[in-house]
Amino acid sequence: MEIISLLTSIGLLIISALMLKSWLPRQTAPGWYSAVFCAALLMGCYSISDLSQQLLQIDLAASWLQQLAWYAGAPLLAFVSLALAFNIDWPKEAWGRILLGVCGIYWLAQQGQVLEYLLPAAFGLCLAAQLKSQSSRLTDPLELYVLILMLSALVISIPGTAFSMPAVAILAGFIGCHLGFTKQAKSLS
Repeated sequence: MEIISLLTSIGLLIISALMLKSWLPRQTAPGWYSAVFCAALLMGCYSISDLSQQLLQIDLAASWLQQLAWYAGAPLLAFVSLALAFNIDWPKEAWGRILLGVCGIYWLAQQGQVLEYLLPAAFGLCLAAQLKSQSSRLTDPLELYVLILMLSALVISIPGTAFSMPAVAILAGFIGCHLGFTKQAKSLS
């Protein structure tokens, strides 16, 4: 089980670095780039913290950073997916407010003791947004890969099941979002 955890953290670090490079919020970039960059930053901090805890036994607030990556990063990407599916282009300032709303959703889920369902809900929204934004037929293999990744992220993030692995679900979900956003960005240019 430790090797899966280690490989997952390495994968998260790689995909977060790739997302940080790809979605750098420039002046001319759409506002959603900054939201994706923020989610990748949260995930990158968590993966560095988790790797330092696993390899060096140094605790860098891994549980706090894990909650940020899982319960703020993933829902933020869900809102980006929904905005892109409905062709909504909000400015960077609006995405900052959406992040505050995600923090409010986190607090409500924590107080209601349903926090473990926030991750599957986020991946369910990502999957629904991907289904809405895809073409009528799955002619592009990338669309199929994204759907498979988002569906697998949804399934393995459901708590209380025999195959519940939230960290692996986060990895699959972030890879799926990155591929979907890349396709969306190419179609917008």
